[in-house]
Amino acid sequence: MRSGRVLCAEAATGTGKTFAYLIGALEAQAENGLPIVISTATVALQEQIYRKDVPALVDAGLVSAGSFVLSKGRGRYFCPQMTRHGLTGSAAPVQLGLMDGFEDAEADAMREAETMLEAWDQGQWDGDRDSWKGRFPRKTWPLVQASRETCSGKRCPEFGDCPFYRDRMRLEKARIVVANHSLVLADLKMRAEGVEPLFPFVEYLLVFDEAHHLPDIARDSGAGIAAVSAAESTLGQVNTWLHQAQEAGHRITEAVTPRRDTAKYCLRLESLAEQSSITPENWLRFRQGTVPAPWKPLATDAAVACGAFLTALGEIQGKMKNRKDPATLTLLNRGRVLTGEVQRLHQGLVRFAGLDPALPACARWVERHPEDGYRFCATPLEGAGVLQALAWAGGVRVVLMSATLRALGGFEAFAESAGLPGDTRFEVVPPVLPYHRSQFHLPPLPASPGDSGYPDMLVSELSRRLDPAEGSLVLFTNDRLMRWVAEQLPEPLRKRCLVQGRGAAPALLQRHKERIEAGQGSVLFGLQTFSEGLDLPGNLCTHVILTRLPFAFPATPLEEARQEAIGASYFRKVALPGAARRLVQAAGRLVRRDTDRGRITCLDLRLRDTDYGRAMLKDLPPFEMIREDPEKLKPMPILGSGLL
Repeated sequence: MRSGRVLCAEAATGTGKTFAYLIGALEAQAENGLPIVISTATVALQEQIYRKDVPALVDAGLVSAGSFVLSKGRGRYFCPQMTRHGLTGSAAPVQLGLMDGFEDAEADAMREAETMLEAWDQGQWDGDRDSWKGRFPRKTWPLVQASRETCSGKRCPEFGDCPFYRDRMRLEKARIVVANHSLVLADLKMRAEGVEPLFPFVEYLLVFDEAHHLPDIARDSGAGIAAVSAAESTLGQVNTWLHQAQEAGHRITEAVTPRRDTAKYCLRLESLAEQSSITPENWLRFRQGTVPAPWKPLATDAAVACGAFLTALGEIQGKMKNRKDPATLTLLNRGRVLTGEVQRLHQGLVRFAGLDPALPACARWVERHPEDGYRFCATPLEGAGVLQALAWAGGVRVVLMSATLRALGGFEAFAESAGLPGDTRFEVVPPVLPYHRSQFHLPPLPASPGDSGYPDMLVSELSRRLDPAEGSLVLFTNDRLMRWVAEQLPEPLRKRCLVQGRGAAPALLQRHKERIEAGQGSVLFGLQTFSEGLDLPGNLCTHVILTRLPFAFPATPLEEARQEAIGASYFRKVALPGAARRLVQAAGRLVRRDTDRGRITCLDLRLRDTDYGRAMLKDLPPFEMIREDPEKLKPMPILGSGLL
């Protein structure tokens, strides 16, 4: 952080990564005076750093109380003034007119908005979306959130109490900012484009924690989805809004033709998709990301028309901002919400049609979504280009930190996926927790993933290996298989199973904890999200079972396109390193503290019997490896479940 050279460092769970980089950053800050931004990929780590780790440094006298903040985008905050205008006084007639055609959903949203305003006025809520305890009808938040378009800044009578500006003023004085990868990338992008950035300082020291997520998040930041089937409803609502604006005395003439043209071209795109026999189970992907005729010219026409429509809406709403009566402000707020939908449609069309010159090579396809209908999609193949343009070329002093940056013994795969500069410094801290006290079992098995008898084998092995009296975690890579296996287990064991997706995850984990503390035993069934970041210390988890090596599911348009672009080396360069990192993450659920010990069992023969499996084993912490005797393998009937 003193030199400006990128550091990429890996240290296993329990090392103390957070304190290490915070103290190092504070030392650099003492020299150069720059604020520190800590970026995470998950809310759980963000909360831990903000509410536990940094306060510990305050207690130690290394950080001043009140000098650190949790940063969020403007859209995560409640706007009491706009909500008040939308619920009271002369705005009511406009509200009712705007609800034509979708009265029930809008009425439900307005009732919830009233509940939020009441909680805010009574001091029972701080205006942060993430701290709201109530329910969220789908349409509520866009009606009450803070936005640049409707904000009157210091002229607002509620400026002194505004949730967004309250935190913004704290941010301006902060020495440590805790944020997330998406927010930081948005800030870097705004700086690159010469737009006012999200963070109110010229330079800062940047730590990407959970950095193994960064390339994928950067890649997804360049994605675009044009839901052309849903556009008919959106554009219809905008048309209703335009008529309301006209009745209120606003000129809308410039928006009429581009709105009609946008609807016309989207309808033609939908008709073209209908002729292509696309179902919710498949998609139409264009090779090398090249969209042919008639798709490309039609998408281009739609993008141009939609862009003109956006410009017209911006001009109409810009004039509305000069009128401060409640009815106009309510109208403006509803227009902002609808304009956001049109902006997403435009971005998707532009990126699908290949009209964004700054976008790297993309996968492009048309899919049929169960709810949205036909969607025209574009996603960059890699995040490296985005990061090279924003993070490594912008003069920001960056540290990347994670427990899983290496794969197959080296940083090469991550360095390529992140586009790291050639002079990046790499560091590895050896594991410090007592992994050698725990065992990693590699049993002989009668079936492998892909065999017809594999699901039945899982049922048999889990029935034999799970102890209903202890805390266990069983990790799957397929939701359908997970649910089927849970239903096939013997009843005494089935009663102990808590399956991800059957209720909210926090409630599920709390139930698991309560069972263990009551001495009853409990078994968690989970997917990839349970294999990372889940903290189950001590008796909460003494047995982890991996049902299958965590290779990324290849049958997606994006992965198909990546395989096509990379060719024969795709497995070695992409699939295998990714699976190796996810395996380390999954194995990391067992040992979280010095006192933790237990066992891990892998029910995928490939880890034991293939060359690449044995290479993956070398990435694991130093568990005691147990290769079970093949002679003890009990014969079992291979019935075939029809699931694979």
